[in-house]
Amino acid sequence: MPHRVHVRGATSAPPDAVHALLVDVTTWSVWGPWVSAALESTDPSGGGGAGAVRRLESRAFGRTVVSREEVLAVLPGRGITYGLLSGLPLRDYRGVVTVEPDGRGGSTITWSSTFEPRVRGTGWFYRAVLQKFVTDLVPALGRAAAGSTMSA
Repeated sequence: MPHRVHVRGATSAPPDAVHALLVDVTTWSVWGPWVSAALESTDPSGGGGAGAVRRLESRAFGRTVVSREEVLAVLPGRGITYGLLSGLPLRDYRGVVTVEPDGRGGSTITWSSTFEPRVRGTGWFYRAVLQKFVTDLVPALGRAAAGSTMSA
C-alpha cells in the first residue's frame, strides 16, 4: 500500500493567480524553499506542460539535493500532476496539486502525493518529512499568489 501525503489550504487569491505560479516553475524558488527551480526540458510545444522536466535544487541536511520531476498533466486553471524522476529515495512518486474556487473570490489548494520508499521501513520517515514540507508549501503558494494579485 503506498504512503500518502495530503494537505489542503485556503488563500484569498483567485484560482488563476495560484495556477499561474504553480505552472511556472521559475517562480518556485521565490515562494518555495528551493535554491533554484527551472525547466530542464520543455514539453513538445516548448513550455512547461505535460512532458516537461523540472529541476528543483534545495539544501537539506547540509547538502545540495537536486530533484527532477516530470509534468504528467496540466489542467488549465485547475492544477497539475507530476512524477518524481530522481533526487529522493522514493519510487512511484506521484503528486497532484489542485486549485478550486472557494466561492468567495479565493481558492482552496490541495496538494497530495503517493509514493513507495526505495528502502523498506523508511516510508514513515519520508511521509513525515513530506507532510511537513507540503504543509509549509501550500500556504507559501497561497501567500505568493495573493501578493501577486495585490501588485497587479
